[in-house]
Amino acid sequence: MQDQFAKLGLACERIPAIDGRQSGAIPLQSGQWRFLKPTEIACFLSHGKCWEYFLEGNSEYAAVFEDDIYLSDNAADILSGRMAIPRDIGILKLETFASPVRLSKHSLHSWEGYDIHRLHSSHFGAAGYIMSRRAAEIIVSLSRQGTLDPVDTFLFGRRGAFWKKNEVFQLSPAICVQSTLDRRGEHIFQTTIEYENPIRRRFGLHQKAWREISRVIDDATDMLQSRKRTTAVVPFGRPAKKAG
Repeated sequence: MQDQFAKLGLACERIPAIDGRQSGAIPLQSGQWRFLKPTEIACFLSHGKCWEYFLEGNSEYAAVFEDDIYLSDNAADILSGRMAIPRDIGILKLETFASPVRLSKHSLHSWEGYDIHRLHSSHFGAAGYIMSRRAAEIIVSLSRQGTLDPVDTFLFGRRGAFWKKNEVFQLSPAICVQSTLDRRGEHIFQTTIEYENPIRRRFGLHQKAWREISRVIDDATDMLQSRKRTTAVVPFGRPAKKAG
């Protein structure tokens, strides 16, 4: 990752990740983690180290990237700070997972062919995102409460902890993809996390009922807001040249 940043003329600071394969590296005794696999816990804690490191400084925004990513050749357009980020945006997803997502039909902010849309459906993966100081404070606080999901669900899942009280935004085109995709944004292989046996989450009757009610409400909201929303695959790479 550092080589990619260097080629783009950008500096970055690497925060050592937590290795879930090392004995004692993760707090398995905590009830917060009871529905997560060791690699998912390690991934969440690694992101948590980045959030807390960010809050120790004075910067208003931070970009967080996982190690196994491809950056687009034009990623410096965004990461150099040339594009001003609207103040009401707490977290901006910079990644695409090459799957259809629901977005606001009209962009909230446009710059040099890039658009920022409100995200209206889950868009998994947490390989790259920009967060504000206020969003980081909220995220760290939420990460210390209740039972946790994988970090991408926690941040970018429609029923994730952060999403419940905050809006989430998407950059299009995206400037990074995980190494499970090639540089065209097409899937080429699965991660080791995806190959592991899942831990089945057991819900009580009231939880199941609430999840079903939430799903119905979400579907109804989508239907009512259909004129304001669109389904699309977020592209990866350079912005398309506009005619004229």
